[in-house]
Amino acid sequence: MNHLKREEKNQTTRLENIPEKENPTNPENELLDEELLQLYVTELANLPERCREVFIRIREEKKSYAEVAAELNISPKTVDAQLQKAVSRLRAKINEYFSSRQ
Repeated sequence: MNHLKREEKNQTTRLENIPEKENPTNPENELLDEELLQLYVTELANLPERCREVFIRIREEKKSYAEVAAELNISPKTVDAQLQKAVSRLRAKINEYFSSRQ
């Protein structure tokens, strides 16, 4: 029964239930999207090599911690630590970017 309630609750947050943007081709939004993408690419390249490798394999290639650990010959705990370091650094740069726009 709880499963059905959770499923019903999840129905309200599915993508098809989210209204589209009023003006998806707004030039200002497009510029912001391009700036954020460039920031992401630049800051990803600036990460230490191991952090970058782990982040890309987990977040972009959708590999499991175990797969990444085996591929890089490191422990799953090291995978987790490197991923957290990468996310923290990227988040800080993105927050810095938005702070400077105010």
